[in-house]
Amino acid sequence: MMTPAEQEMIAEYRLEHNKCALCHVSDREEPMDIAHIYGGARRAHEHTNILLLCRKCHSHQHNGTDPPITSVELMRCKWELGELCPAEMAEIACYTERWIFDAANECVLPQHFLDLRAQHGHKP
Repeated sequence: MMTPAEQEMIAEYRLEHNKCALCHVSDREEPMDIAHIYGGARRAHEHTNILLLCRKCHSHQHNGTDPPITSVELMRCKWELGELCPAEMAEIACYTERWIFDAANECVLPQHFLDLRAQHGHKP
């Protein structure tokens, strides 16, 4: 259950973001959900652990559809938004137990999502 402070932070986050962090579809075109980079029992309602995803991408994250969405790809999206510093990525990595990209060895999103971004006007 979220505290009032967490509910307020999530409401503010929704106001600050207007597109899916993964495929870049606009919130005017598709409904959006707050997604967690890492979930389960350790899920935290913290700014460093949330992203705005469209329902389709959020479904990919939870339902193991092809291509899969991993916490590493979600961290990549959060980093692209300028919302994670290396120390925060390392902290999240402790929870996810996953390899984290750095400037010399970047995580690349699956081509399917890069194609969706291009369809929605994203220029690399």
